[in-house]
Amino acid sequence: MSETDAKTAAEATATPKGADAATDTPKGETKGGDNVVALDTARQEGAVQAAADATAIVETCSLAGFADKAADFLKEGITLEEVRQRLQTLQAQADRTITSGHHMPGTPSGGGSSLASLNPTAIYRRRKEAMKRANSEDRLA
Repeated sequence: MSETDAKTAAEATATPKGADAATDTPKGETKGGDNVVALDTARQEGAVQAAADATAIVETCSLAGFADKAADFLKEGITLEEVRQRLQTLQAQADRTITSGHHMPGTPSGGGSSLASLNPTAIYRRRKEAMKRANSEDRLA
């Protein structure tokens, strides 16, 4: 190997000016090309995404009528899709226990309606009788 070849080889393997000796790359540049993401940028993006996810979970719980469950879901660290599934289950369970706050005549005082006490024939008969009375009163007047 000649002296010029040795000098060229030494320059090629030497650390460039302004380079970080540990990474053999110039300062400010990353090794690995396009696949490398700056750590601070990744952390920032992760924080923004986490805040957006938390907001979506709180809004979804509120819209579903279970705002009190949002904190529990956030503590568990579950995804928005899992939250939606759980809320759907909670709504289905709540729908089974809903009772009417209005008391209907002929039903127990606990609310709700007893379909057995509703008689469509009797309802229409009373309606027909009321209409006959109203028509006869109109003729008399």
